Amino acid sequence: MLWRGDIRGKACFVEETILDKTFRADVKELSVVIKGPYDVLREADKDVHYLSRMSNLACRLPDFVRSTPLTADQRDNLLRDVGNKTDMLLNPIHAVARPLDPMLRDITVFSNVDLMAQSESVVERLIGKKGSSRFDDCMDQLYESQFGRGVFDTPKAKKRVEKDNAVLGWEANGAGRQEIWDVALKVLSIWTTSSPTERNLSTWALVQTKSRNKSLRFKSRGEDEPTIAAGWLGFTTDWEDEDLGGDMANVTEVVDDIEVAGEGTASAVGSTNIRHDPTTSSISRWAHRLVQVEEAEDADEADENNEDDVPDEKWVDERSDSYRSWTRKEDIVPYVEEQQRPEQRELHDEDEQPAEEHREQQQEEQQEQQQEKQTHERSEEQQLKQQQGDEEQQQHDRDEEQQQQREKEQRQQRVDPADQQETGVQSAKDVHGEGEAEGEHGRSEVQGFYGSSLQSPVVGRHGAHPGRVWDPAAYCAPRG
Repeated sequence: MLWRGDIRGKACFVEETILDKTFRADVKELSVVIKGPYDVLREADKDVHYLSRMSNLACRLPDFVRSTPLTADQRDNLLRDVGNKTDMLLNPIHAVARPLDPMLRDITVFSNVDLMAQSESVVERLIGKKGSSRFDDCMDQLYESQFGRGVFDTPKAKKRVEKDNAVLGWEANGAGRQEIWDVALKVLSIWTTSSPTERNLSTWALVQTKSRNKSLRFKSRGEDEPTIAAGWLGFTTDWEDEDLGGDMANVTEVVDDIEVAGEGTASAVGSTNIRHDPTTSSISRWAHRLVQVEEAEDADEADENNEDDVPDEKWVDERSDSYRSWTRKEDIVPYVEEQQRPEQRELHDEDEQPAEEHREQQQEEQQEQQQEKQTHERSEEQQLKQQQGDEEQQQHDRDEEQQQQREKEQRQQRVDPADQQETGVQSAKDVHGEGEAEGEHGRSEVQGFYGSSLQSPVVGRHGAHPGRVWDPAAYCAPRG
């Protein structure tokens, strides 16, 4: 691919410039110059509340330039250009941020007459007029903060200064000094990151400001008809909003077939019918709507300008007035939503104590209930295990008894039949002997009742006793 001649020339120029040792030396010197400002700006992007460091940077920029090995002409030109770009950082609102930063504590700031004069002007505007009690108290508190006296000399305050930014340090330790506390929060809460400040501090042409945005809008340059502003849009001349000539002359509007009933056919959906009206003027309806929109925008801009104009609030300064956007209104609210004094915090803590005690009591009750529930479950498990053990022991005992009974029966079945017969005969003899003994006893009783010479009528022929064997044929009733 072959480039055009002008493109090849530019590419060669870039290549020669990069390879040139002089260019590299210039870049090296420039990196040395911008190292200090770049470090501070990088820290400013990390912490949005960094206004005091920006002012300190602006004061140290001449030292950065002078410490760089440059020629006298280069140094003078660089100082002039840097001064023109950073004068906006030397306003009173930036100056008062320098002594208010606890991390930049330095008693030599009071020897800077210009800085203290600008700081007093800010205090006079935000707190009270010079000579009033509030003004004097605020300046005294500023001296105490710089010298590290009172609440600013405690170990807690020193630790917070080392870890936190300036705003958090004043929130934690400056509540006892109301005047300086108010000034510090209002001033140090101003953002310094690029997002909220690029429209106010940037000088690049690509930043869209209000004045540049106006050039994009349609303006009425003629007495009769509106025109479009040319200029940077690329038009060589102003293009007037007139209708075309020829067949398109006197065209007032373009109407869709769907909107005009009866003027188009169903097959013509999607096409347009151009309606000619030679009696009307050559200004289209779109132009009329544009004029109405411009009038409404102009009215809104006038209202906004009237709202911004605050009477009797002007800050006289010979160098610059860009600081007015920071402190035009006195009621500048810091980024924190609410600030509580120590008394309010104590009351708030006292109100929270009963609630905390109630929550702790509820937690203790819940823990006790849970422990009781666990203890009850463990006792039930132990009882269940004990019952199961008892049942198993009883079942084991019953099984042993049954086993012993079965063994006993088996032993009885194994006895010899002869022993069984002898046992039966012996038992029969025993029964017969017992019967005879009982018979003798009965006979003796009968003889004792009737006498020894008479025979009992109930005794049979064979001497049987009624208690043993009754013989009806042997019974003889006495006669006479």
